[in-house]
Amino acid sequence: MAYIAESYARKKKIGSRTDELPVLNDNRFSFLLQPVFLEEGTRESVVPLEEALLLEEPAVRRELMLDIIQEDPKRYISMLKKVRLGDDAEVSHYASTALMQIQREYEMDLRKKEDALHARPGDEEAVSAYLDKLKEYIQSGLLANNAVLAQRRKLNTMLVQLLAESDGDKQLYADAVENLCPQRVHRC
Repeated sequence: MAYIAESYARKKKIGSRTDELPVLNDNRFSFLLQPVFLEEGTRESVVPLEEALLLEEPAVRRELMLDIIQEDPKRYISMLKKVRLGDDAEVSHYASTALMQIQREYEMDLRKKEDALHARPGDEEAVSAYLDKLKEYIQSGLLANNAVLAQRRKLNTMLVQLLAESDGDKQLYADAVENLCPQRVHRC
């Protein structure tokens, strides 16, 4: 296409259209004849998604944002938090709405698991599901500092209770240590 555009520009035929395209026999442009799409497993993005949402034109940003929301917004929480503060009101609204929806889903899921925990107090599966969801919510990056601390206190209370009832489960101790000092877990 670059070759065709260049030849039309030199012949001053820009804007005119022929029925047949000229054959591209120039070796300088042989890379254009290579397949454009890579195998499904090896496809890489050319521009990081965060940069595309922050730099590209508004129509592209909106289209990318809608794709993210429809695909799996939980994978893009940190990026959504950045885009939420951007200049484009529509993209910012989409990002804020997606973040609120994700947080709502976490809260509802935690509430259901907590109700199941109260309904079946000794059920290890319910306890494990609740702890896993609570850890996932804390690590998601959705929560502000005070909300993270509140959820960590909730997790700490649960872990201390389980440690008091158990006979020294190493995983519970590791989870308790990680909860108490998350940034320094490897140094604690």
